[in-house]
Amino acid sequence: MSKPLIRKVLGRFGYRLTRVPPDQYRLNRRFDADDLNKSLAVVKQFLPSDIHWAGARKYLQPRRVSFYYETLDVLEAANLPLDGARILDVGVFFGYMLRILHNYHPTGIYSGTDTNDSRIEIAKALCPFAKIWRGTIDSLEAGTNYDLIILTEVLEHLANPQVALQRLRDITTGYLLLTVPDGRYDSTAAKEYRSDWDGYTGHVNFWSLESWQHWLNRECPNDEIRTGKLPTGQLYAIVQKDFKRRSGRESH
Repeated sequence: MSKPLIRKVLGRFGYRLTRVPPDQYRLNRRFDADDLNKSLAVVKQFLPSDIHWAGARKYLQPRRVSFYYETLDVLEAANLPLDGARILDVGVFFGYMLRILHNYHPTGIYSGTDTNDSRIEIAKALCPFAKIWRGTIDSLEAGTNYDLIILTEVLEHLANPQVALQRLRDITTGYLLLTVPDGRYDSTAAKEYRSDWDGYTGHVNFWSLESWQHWLNRECPNDEIRTGKLPTGQLYAIVQKDFKRRSGRESH
């Protein structure tokens, strides 16, 4: 059967034939294997079994760590005010994103949240410079202001991502840094629903680069939004809150 005919048949059922590109990413130039190994040694001290340790190593693998460095590159390339900034990482997991940020911008004021007590203890050990506590997006205090809020690989899990996005906008005075998987190649199925954070252990939201930009423009019409794709495959967005509204006032 020819490819045009396959595409036509799939199209009748709402599907599209897409070629998945080869995985050709390279570790970020700043990737620090020594720091990763030291951090994994700390992580291991908090885990009760070899099964938990195997899961931790699978999570904090070189590709994910390289993704954190790529995220740092995006923040720096956008000239975001990182030095001395109030920075919150929502869904901090083991805290490695904050650890990397602090290594390069030690004057920042760092905070993080998570919903798992073991991960919170690990994050505190890896990030003694940060305030880290148990919390969800909807539990973040109104009136608390951050210069930058980071939300990596979370929105794809949430039942109501638009609500989470607006909540984060409410408590930032400057910027959001968001990442999600590329929905064209993401095949992670939805699994258990978690009412404590209104999300799924699998994925229920899938964005292409085009629909990612469209969704953010619709949800944040007064913001400047810059999107792109990281070398490790994730989509990112830098959202500058109320940029268009402020620019409109200044032009008058």
